[in-house]
Amino acid sequence: MRILWITGTASSKHKSYGGGGWIRSLSSRIVQEEDKELAWAYFYDADEKPFMRDDVWRYPMYLPEESGISKIIRYWTGKGLKELEQKKMALMLSVIEEFKPDIVQVFGTESNGASLIGNTEVPVVLYLQGLVNPIYNAYYPIGMTDEVVKTLCKDKNEWLFHNGIVYRHQELKRLAEREREVFAKVKYVIGRTRFDYQVSRLYAPQSKYFKLNEAMRSSFYGKNNWEKKDNATYKILSTMSSVTYKGLDVVLKAARILCDRNIPFEWRIAGVSDPSKIIRLFEKFVGIKANGVHVKCLGVVSEEELKSHLMDSDVYVHPSYIDNSPNSVGEAQLLGVPVIACNVGGVSDFVKDGMTGKLIPANDPHDLAYLIMKDVVEPYLYQYSEKAKEEALRCHDADVIFMELCNIYKEILA
Repeated sequence: MRILWITGTASSKHKSYGGGGWIRSLSSRIVQEEDKELAWAYFYDADEKPFMRDDVWRYPMYLPEESGISKIIRYWTGKGLKELEQKKMALMLSVIEEFKPDIVQVFGTESNGASLIGNTEVPVVLYLQGLVNPIYNAYYPIGMTDEVVKTLCKDKNEWLFHNGIVYRHQELKRLAEREREVFAKVKYVIGRTRFDYQVSRLYAPQSKYFKLNEAMRSSFYGKNNWEKKDNATYKILSTMSSVTYKGLDVVLKAARILCDRNIPFEWRIAGVSDPSKIIRLFEKFVGIKANGVHVKCLGVVSEEELKSHLMDSDVYVHPSYIDNSPNSVGEAQLLGVPVIACNVGGVSDFVKDGMTGKLIPANDPHDLAYLIMKDVVEPYLYQYSEKAKEEALRCHDADVIFMELCNIYKEILA
């Protein structure tokens, strides 16, 4: 069986090759099978020939980096967008012609690969990740709008280059429309939560839905056992990216409440830096300085650094306004780190309130602050650690996931 994954975009500057950690984790299992050959295809800013690495064929699809002027024109007018999409389609079809896969898997409705659906005779299965329509719906926290961002964010990307937070909001609207078009044509969908099942039934009732959990990055498995801490300063960890719907406002508000209650804590955030545009925007929006409420931004961290921070924490907090199946929660649970998460999207499939962690409503800094304060005064979250780890190991079992994926491919090709 010849399998082609369209994995997204990579960069020669950062020596990335089109596959995230969990993609590499699953692919390493697939290539151990003699009857299966796997290839990744990804858009790349350097002109390189296909090559094999770790027993996986890599197809860099050459897409030269746009000039600054071309980007600005496209951001402001949309000119050149159709031609760019046509070029990407031609590159993907070229890889299909060369590799001759039996099946193609594309990752996410927002991905360029999703446009292959309905444009090739080869069966294409859509692997759901984040869902654009729900993300667009939850893009801004209450009270934040395009105009508020423009007022608070004196940034050339917003005013001159037109490719900042406001532009991303407008772009998501276009991608949400495109997602509905993709759903209307797709025949095969892979998901893993009640949430993505329901969304796919709303927009793609004609499709066959397959449930498949995700394999996490390999270093989070094994003999990694978090232990209850006795830190003089209570340590909280969250991971975020520089977008508006990850709950940074909730973190700042909850941290302010904890400071007012004289709780000794440090709230570390991996994935964003301070100073950065997203931090400054939310500090102005809620009127709270991160460094004034013991919130420390770690910037982008490596896999091993993240693991170390998790093992050193008292709790992992996931305050996002929308999420389907956050890998950050799964990785924390695999280590046994207690989790508090907002009950949004598919999160409740992985965090069972009062059994494997605690769930709170979205945008509820008071509930969040109370649960943290309670754990500081009279520790209780550690009680969920063992059960959460047990469930995570079952849910993210790479061998089971591999076998189920192979069965999905076989059923589609039958």
